[in-house]
Amino acid sequence: LQTPPTVKAARLFLCNDLLYNSCAEVQNASSYRTKLESKLADIVINLKATLDEIKTHTAREKFKSQVLGCLRAWREWNVYSPDYLAQLDIIFAGGKSKEVDVDEVDGVPLDVDGVPLAKDVDGE
Repeated sequence: LQTPPTVKAARLFLCNDLLYNSCAEVQNASSYRTKLESKLADIVINLKATLDEIKTHTAREKFKSQVLGCLRAWREWNVYSPDYLAQLDIIFAGGKSKEVDVDEVDGVPLDVDGVPLAKDVDGE
């Protein structure tokens, strides 16, 4: 966490530009998207740790806005699947793992008509 938040934000914007340009109709442009995807969860974990270290409210909110703005742009551009972007949102919001638990939302079990869903929903 020794890198200043402003530098981390600048690097995130660089990733953002790469992802935007990875949608171009140019040979191998999408390879940037694939390479970044394998690293983004770790990057977002680091960005969350940086956010937690920022002392002033104004600087914290600015940094948070920059990160969330990039995540929102990636969603609008359809760069990654909605599920993957939801995982990144959860990580940045303080989620503990890189995996999304599809059996619950915010600690509340998913249910249908008031009945919790069983683990074995397909009968196997």
